[in-house]
Amino acid sequence: MEKTESKILITGAEGMLGMALKKAAEGRFQIESTDFKDLDITKKEKVFEKFQQLKPQTVIHCAAYTDVDGCEKRPEVAYEVNVRGAKNIAEAVKSAGAVLIFVSTDYVFDGNKKSPYTEEDQTNPLGVYGRTKLEAEKVIRQLLNRHLSIRSSFLFGKGKKGFIEAILEQARLNKSAKVVSDKFGSPTYVKDLAGAVISLCDFVEEKKLVFAENNILNITNAGSCSWIEYAQKVLEFSGIKGVTLFPMRLADYPFKAQRPPYSVLDNSKFISLTGQALRPWQEALKEYLQCSKN
Repeated sequence: MEKTESKILITGAEGMLGMALKKAAEGRFQIESTDFKDLDITKKEKVFEKFQQLKPQTVIHCAAYTDVDGCEKRPEVAYEVNVRGAKNIAEAVKSAGAVLIFVSTDYVFDGNKKSPYTEEDQTNPLGVYGRTKLEAEKVIRQLLNRHLSIRSSFLFGKGKKGFIEAILEQARLNKSAKVVSDKFGSPTYVKDLAGAVISLCDFVEEKKLVFAENNILNITNAGSCSWIEYAQKVLEFSGIKGVTLFPMRLADYPFKAQRPPYSVLDNSKFISLTGQALRPWQEALKEYLQCSKN
């Protein structure tokens, strides 16, 4: 696609999703980016100064405190970054007359449902992280008409050690590992999620997005699995054999924060809007693991 004059500002740009977004937007939009080192989003005046300097047309707000257990230990920090920071960004977006795309989470749900969650389902976060992200969604909704909250789950990709890296490390050190078997979601490759988000920026640029009908969108790779099924595929696609995975209950794992046992998201709305679906998570995982080897 031909590059536009429209400018996108990505916050949290050195994070896993932020880096993928910058790559996905290359050659299509003018890109500006900030990270915590050059912009403290909890300081309103600094946020407004940055917006006056950069003058973005669209802002993708990725910056957040995403350590789920860390949020439980430091709720005041989680609130400052995830809620107050989002409010500052939203107010600056409003002042600039820009559009805000906010990255939210499947953890806004309690996981008691047994079928994929839609955008209209009742929210009920179990922990501080989910509560602060949901509160940020609400604050943004109150402040802005032209905004979109993206809910996704089980993000993986270059730039952060997560579930995949933990499984591979366990496999290298031991011939067995305990993995939670009763938590379900959709592993989502940040490369695929970033591509989807940038395609929505194209919709914004072309004035094809009716915000009143699309304030929240679920976007994940297709399909779902338990954590232990996820781990099995990580080992299989990495060519690692001889490692035994023992199932354990989510309730028995020593997490600080309570997590939703089922947080699969229904992507029908995104597919209907864009005419596209993200590929199955297994295909995305296989590509990521192959790229990680090179």
